[in-house]
Amino acid sequence: MDSRVEHDRQRVGAYLRPRIQASAVAIVAIALGYFFVWPLLAIIGKGLVPEGHLHLGVLLDVVRDNRLRHVIAFTTFQASVSALLVLVVGMPLAFVLERQRPHGAALVRTLVFIPFALPTVVVGAAFAAWFGGNGPGASLHLMHTTTIIVIAHVYFNIAVVVRIVGSRWRLVDPNVHAAARVLGANRVRAFVHSTLPALAPAIVGATAIVWLFCVTSFGVIVTLGGGSKATLETEIFRLTTQELDLRRAGALLVVQLVAVAATLVVAARIQRIHALTSIHASMAAPPAGGSGLRRAVRAILLATVGVVMLLPIAIIVQRAIADGGAGFGFLRDDSVLGWRPIDSVATSLQTAAWSTGFALTFGVVASVAVVRRWPGARIVSLMSALPLGISAVSIGFGFLIALDRPIDLRQSWVLVPIAQATVALPFVLRTVIPVLQSIQPAWRDAAAVLGASPTRVVRSIDVAIASSAIATAAAFAFVISLGEFGATSFLARAATPTMPIAIVRLLGRPGTLPVEGAYALATVMIGLIAAVATLMGLATRRTRVGLR
Repeated sequence: MDSRVEHDRQRVGAYLRPRIQASAVAIVAIALGYFFVWPLLAIIGKGLVPEGHLHLGVLLDVVRDNRLRHVIAFTTFQASVSALLVLVVGMPLAFVLERQRPHGAALVRTLVFIPFALPTVVVGAAFAAWFGGNGPGASLHLMHTTTIIVIAHVYFNIAVVVRIVGSRWRLVDPNVHAAARVLGANRVRAFVHSTLPALAPAIVGATAIVWLFCVTSFGVIVTLGGGSKATLETEIFRLTTQELDLRRAGALLVVQLVAVAATLVVAARIQRIHALTSIHASMAAPPAGGSGLRRAVRAILLATVGVVMLLPIAIIVQRAIADGGAGFGFLRDDSVLGWRPIDSVATSLQTAAWSTGFALTFGVVASVAVVRRWPGARIVSLMSALPLGISAVSIGFGFLIALDRPIDLRQSWVLVPIAQATVALPFVLRTVIPVLQSIQPAWRDAAAVLGASPTRVVRSIDVAIASSAIATAAAFAFVISLGEFGATSFLARAATPTMPIAIVRLLGRPGTLPVEGAYALATVMIGLIAAVATLMGLATRRTRVGLR
């Protein structure tokens, strides 16, 4: 009787499993199609299909326009240099923070994470204050504008490499590297042949994210470019909002789409090549101690990174506490703006919580679908990753012109968290997929042979190994939602702005008090982000201890 019941359960499971998989992929595809692809096509349609007739001549105009060619060239150059430097700086830092974890690592990890979540306009303003006036970098004011922009991008994006590569590096067994050393390989050769292949999917994913982030850079270019530098993002914004030239804006959006799609296809191809490389899933404690020289090098690296990451943050805090902290008092005053800036904190937290829930739910389902190769998963993967390189301004503008049917959602509160989840979704995929790909089928087979049920196999193998990456993805999604400005600027209600919207509005007000209030609100954001980074570190350590 028991064997027949078990047989019937297996038959039912075999019948339902493909249908459940297809339904899950279909739900994700429909949501992405309605909330991302349709608004994007609506903008492109207004530019390339005016009055119902397709006009591709505008694409040729982009190629012939000297200014637009320069914008494309500058966008590609600064993004490539920035991504390379982020990788060069981030890899050693990820190794020290995640594999060796010396004293002070937790503080530096938090300092690295904070800038990533701040609104880019605030980061740009901090760098402008750093390199201008009486700032600590005033002596470098004559530095080329492009160099300052690249430095700001490295500062802003280094957390991507540290978190994504570090989350995978934690799982790499150090004994493999040690075995290569015993067999006669030097340190470089042992790293290249034993560790680097296991890290390759995460490195490629992180580099692609950084490159696409720099391609769509907005706030940093606006505040540091001085009007002489423009990227695709700022040019699309200018053509859309100032010149009302949707034709050329749509053409640039097509160029951006092609570049994004090409980057994602190449990155996915490289990740698939290295997907079968085992990470050996070691939860052993990383090597500690070392020679005095190594300890000194680690200490110097952490101290240098900590100081560099702290300086712009210190400028923001210093501006916030100027005049006895009058900016913090201004946050509770509603007589100037008609609303209290401090209320934007609750609005941002609530919105970010909903956004994280949306991004994590759809992102984890899409990640599992891609790794398990469910039907339609490849299309969902491409659709989920495209928002990474698409103008957030375009996403918000597309929501306004497209989401009026079949139900008009343009006045709904849910539109802001959905827009933020759309922006954050690629980070969930790029963080979770490399770790899921590293899970070997043999591990599941071994657990099943030992008597584990299918549910327990998933819980003890897949969930246990991927939980750290999922926690990292959730933190990324949350802080991205906290700091998202481009799409939210089109959708946030005037009386209930999020923190980035409130900060930008305050920075644009005349007088010193609103500006001090903006920096005070930015300081509150720094505290929130530091709390998220601390909680993420605690969750990671708890996961590591639980798996050891």
